[in-house]
Amino acid sequence: MLVAWFALKYPYLVSGGIASSASVNLYPVKNVDQAEVFWDNVWYSFKTYGGNNCDRHLKLALEQLKTFDVKGLQSIFNTCETLDSEHADSWMKKLVW
Repeated sequence: MLVAWFALKYPYLVSGGIASSASVNLYPVKNVDQAEVFWDNVWYSFKTYGGNNCDRHLKLALEQLKTFDVKGLQSIFNTCETLDSEHADSWMKKLVW
């Protein structure tokens, strides 16, 4: 997720990124939602290896992020540029599927 955050924060510096811990091409089958498969695997990792209810705490944090408006997101993430509503929606979809 760090590479995604960096790309969103500094788009003028990034033309691509590699996340060494990311699940890539998990199930290359047609008619399978790759994003859903990816997040199922991510949550499995948090549940299995996170300890101390890591997955539950992360889900709560992401749900809280969904409640912020554009100005709240700019404040939390200290964005370099002002976000418009359309940009913020796109941004949140990348962060909080």
